[in-house]
Amino acid sequence: MSAGSRTERALFDLFMRLDFRDKNDSGKKKFVGIITAYLFSNSIIAFNFFSIFDRSSFMILTLSSGIFLMAILVLNDFDNLILAGSSYSSISVLPVEGRSFFKAKFMSAVVFLLPFVLVSSIPQSIFFYFYNNSLADSFVFFIASFSFAMMTVAVLIFLYSFVILKFKDKATILMSIVQFGFFIFVFYSSTVGANRPELRLPGAAKLSVLDKPGIQYLPQTLLAQSVDNPLYLFAALALTGALLIVGYKFVSENYIRLSENALVISKKRRTRKLNFKLPFLKRITDKIYLRNDTERSSFYLVLNHLANSRFLRLKYIPYFIMPLMFIATGLIFDMKGMIYFERANIVSSANEAGIPLMSPSLLIILMMSSRMLISNTKIMDDLSHDTEWIYRSLPNKDSHFVIKGASKFIYFVFLIPVLILLLLVLTVKGGFIPALLNTLFIGFGIYFINTIASLFDRAMPFTLESGKFNSASKLGEIFFAMVLGIILFLIQIFAFQNSIFAMISIFLFILLSYLINRN
Repeated sequence: MSAGSRTERALFDLFMRLDFRDKNDSGKKKFVGIITAYLFSNSIIAFNFFSIFDRSSFMILTLSSGIFLMAILVLNDFDNLILAGSSYSSISVLPVEGRSFFKAKFMSAVVFLLPFVLVSSIPQSIFFYFYNNSLADSFVFFIASFSFAMMTVAVLIFLYSFVILKFKDKATILMSIVQFGFFIFVFYSSTVGANRPELRLPGAAKLSVLDKPGIQYLPQTLLAQSVDNPLYLFAALALTGALLIVGYKFVSENYIRLSENALVISKKRRTRKLNFKLPFLKRITDKIYLRNDTERSSFYLVLNHLANSRFLRLKYIPYFIMPLMFIATGLIFDMKGMIYFERANIVSSANEAGIPLMSPSLLIILMMSSRMLISNTKIMDDLSHDTEWIYRSLPNKDSHFVIKGASKFIYFVFLIPVLILLLLVLTVKGGFIPALLNTLFIGFGIYFINTIASLFDRAMPFTLESGKFNSASKLGEIFFAMVLGIILFLIQIFAFQNSIFAMISIFLFILLSYLINRN
């Protein structure tokens, strides 16, 4: 083995240890747990698509769910995935060429991403077999799904690298535009099947998404044709290979400059602070909204961290934008089923006097955004390390109020304003009383679920390191939040049979939340 190969192997081992680092030396076990959770979640999603949609729609939607996974992994932590992140300043003093650095980092990224690509592609390929009972079709679809996931990774890596290298001074703005643009694409692709106004009855024909506006222009729609047309498959494989080769050579040749520029950009992010003062609102918050000094300290800890760290703010932006985008799209384009749920005939006939229900897709998005924003309060800044000792040294050992204060910040700056906007939009669409009941039910329902979740929460604010490991674990939280949203919607179906049941359910959410928080 040559000296260069030994160096690359040593760097590869180092990067793998950094990727799976864990204070309790259980990083690999946790990674296996995350992969298992992904496999289970993707299997449920694939089964749901298989049960409801036809063959072509199944391919489009499962390919879309695959890029959603890749987007979470790549967009959420690009610096640690491809570059060396904050570790580069320590490693760069070693007498090693930039290409050797990148080769080792590239291999560690492949090892990290490959299991996620597989658990995304395998379940949907298995369910795809049952459309025509064809092993050949299932295998070809697996190749297409795997290729599309890698193509997504290659495109994002190339775009991010190009922006960091060529537009260092404007990199933050341009990367935000790239994130936002790709987020819109993933958002539309992933929810195109979620807004069907019909409830499918047993034995009914499976649904199609091909009538959705713009669906025919999505790349996954073209790639779905590769199962029946080998030319499309060969073209997809060739394009994926070309993108990977071009991206690899581009990053490899410029790895040192990319890493240095990324460090400069990171430092600029830390120097930009938000400065806003609302004395009147602060007095109300301190006297009425926050119960004690511990909650106030935790509330303003989150506020100050977000004001001082652009790195942290960028992690919150997608979850702030998602429900606002969904509400605005449904209002502006008047898309059926995006604001109010369109009941199927079987539901309407059984309950003609029922209260109109808010769209389940919107409910799930609100639930997911609130859970992910609360989860993000646990992630520390990119240059911070080992902050748990601060909480251990405090005289007040009641961690419950610390966690509550951080959660109350999310409610105050996100959930309450979004619910006020939602109330206005629902009022325009269906009247004030149904809008008020829906808003109160959703708001207090989410608060009740988050209150229960806080009983099992042991992670203090800003104590988890920002790395690939914690970025990957977020998708499991997203799937879990979606399940909670579905459960809440099922409860709403029964509760909104009439106004009395709706008000009783809202009252129970408030009462149970109060009793839990009091204790």
